[in-house]
Amino acid sequence: MTIQATCPSCDREHTLADDMAGKKIRCKGCDEAFRVPDADEPPRKRRSASSREDDRDEGEERPGRQKEKKGSKNLLLIGGLVGCGGLLVIGGAIIAVVVVVVMKKGGPTTPGVPKALAVSRTADPAKVNRAKYLQIQIHDKESELFALVGLPQMRGKEGSDYVIGLQEQKRFPALSPPVGPYKPRLNDSRVEILVWKRDDKFAFAVWLLEGQVEWRQILIDDLISEENFEKLQVGMTVAEVRGILGPPLAGDLMGPNTPFDNWEAPGFTILVSYEKGRLVRKKLTRLQ
Repeated sequence: MTIQATCPSCDREHTLADDMAGKKIRCKGCDEAFRVPDADEPPRKRRSASSREDDRDEGEERPGRQKEKKGSKNLLLIGGLVGCGGLLVIGGAIIAVVVVVVMKKGGPTTPGVPKALAVSRTADPAKVNRAKYLQIQIHDKESELFALVGLPQMRGKEGSDYVIGLQEQKRFPALSPPVGPYKPRLNDSRVEILVWKRDDKFAFAVWLLEGQVEWRQILIDDLISEENFEKLQVGMTVAEVRGILGPPLAGDLMGPNTPFDNWEAPGFTILVSYEKGRLVRKKLTRLQ
């Protein structure tokens, strides 16, 4: 059997099992709790629409509705505060929410240039050139490097893939660390390769380790040609030789007293030997 129960707050009718008599239920219309009358109690009369309007006119809001409205206002206020970045003391819980959001969105950021963004697809010819390349020093900081030659055109995996591609094309056969006390850690897993490429005639790479220059090397240089090799004469100074062939692969890092310079180009390599700072031998070797 079933019994009928009318909500005293909104007059919604509820059809219930008879074993619910005398128990409290929550109205499905207004969410107010009320007692279900016993089976022998007379049914509650529905209130007229005018009487419900009178209740609203008197401003007598029900507790459940008051709670709902208060909660909505608080949420709206919190949203406004977060959107504007302001602070207002209205309650411990609200202050905590506002502070957490502000700290998360406006806290201090890590200094330096984010690696994922530190690239520029267009090289600056005023910075990506032989003269600027020669000013790069071992252990220069990353910020100093970028100030000198601008942002690289490739870095990370893209830079590594580019260098490997040149090696596979025999345009860049191998790395050429100098013979001397300094041993660059090129095989360290933390090393990152950055590539600057002005065009198809000039490009160089820098190996970064722990935010500092570990090594640098020319990848492509159109000055390295057989025609320019023929211009080299015994007795030329180191500066004169480098002025004709451009920066060597590694010897320039050893200073003007280096015993040799070497260059690599697609199809051949050039080796020049010095004594007392002057050219004594030159050799061009064709690659098979």
